[in-house]
Amino acid sequence: MKKQANLSIAGIALACALTASAAPVRVLIFNPCGPGGYIHPISQQTPLIKKMLLSPATANLQNPVIPPDGFIVDSVGSAIKNGTTDDGHALVLALATHDVVVCINNTQFSGLFTTADRATFLAWAKGKGHGVVALHGATDDNDTWPDKVTFFGGKFTTHTTAPVDVLNDSLPANTGDEGFKAINAGISKVTKVTDEWYSFQSAPRTLAGIHVLSTLDEKTYTPDSRMGDHPVSWYRNPADGGRLYYTAAGHDWVYFRDTYWLRRQLYNGILWASGWTSGVSIETKPRTGSAGNIAQASRASLTAQVTREGAHSVEVCDLQGHKVFAQRGMGARMYAVNGLRPNTVYAVLVTTPNEKIRQLVTTR
Repeated sequence: MKKQANLSIAGIALACALTASAAPVRVLIFNPCGPGGYIHPISQQTPLIKKMLLSPATANLQNPVIPPDGFIVDSVGSAIKNGTTDDGHALVLALATHDVVVCINNTQFSGLFTTADRATFLAWAKGKGHGVVALHGATDDNDTWPDKVTFFGGKFTTHTTAPVDVLNDSLPANTGDEGFKAINAGISKVTKVTDEWYSFQSAPRTLAGIHVLSTLDEKTYTPDSRMGDHPVSWYRNPADGGRLYYTAAGHDWVYFRDTYWLRRQLYNGILWASGWTSGVSIETKPRTGSAGNIAQASRASLTAQVTREGAHSVEVCDLQGHKVFAQRGMGARMYAVNGLRPNTVYAVLVTTPNEKIRQLVTTR
């Protein structure tokens, strides 16, 4: 009897408009704290995030969307310690060559910027094709930069370390939004997560432009300050005043290492914040009758469906670079790839004259 292997496959919609050329998503990591700010135990967080972006398989991400030319990851500012306005100025100078800034636990954030550099940073953050990703202490309660507090979505008040049920938000205004779908792709609706959890001065959901991604179930722990409705990660769209993804998780680099929910939502959030789109959709279960999908799967086989007219090629490789399937075609075609190993990561590459789209798939 053939072994049942549930292949979670990304459906790549080739019917979308193709771009003439692609470029890497350029990510800038910024981790200094302002003068006197609490320094979080994040010594390994920057290298772990860099490794995750450059090689998603090493972070055990299931079916992540991978931009055609991958990522370039840089960092700027002092090492993990209290910085100065020189660090903020170094960030501002580097903005022009990057798509996304990842702010890691920058307590006393306002103390890192001069008045002029504050204005430059927020103007860039609200510009087309730019995005800000912020973790945990970036909503430091000692921040004295009101416009930044508004942009990031609030300040924390108290915190408690505990295992908590994290829930995908259920508000239809959020769940039907493309940002919600992209950032929560591949994430379970309920997952138990241990971290240092914040409560906030104002309910983030009530703030202009904020869309909630995840909430904490207060029935599963005892917060220092109950909020009732307790958002823990959120985003804002460009139309709402700039592209931002924030999560209150990430107090300790060990939590990042050990928590799939945090790694996956952060990876998705960085890609979404860059503004990169390819028409790629992700399905966690096989489905039939989809005209726009490149890939579906059942048992130990992979079915690749190309709906785009014109020439194309489909290749499937394992992560050691061994090619297990390669075929060229013209027009709408269906390809069957058999003999795949269970519990193995493969890369599916679809090439047209104008674009290459790479997607990881995992057998189970």
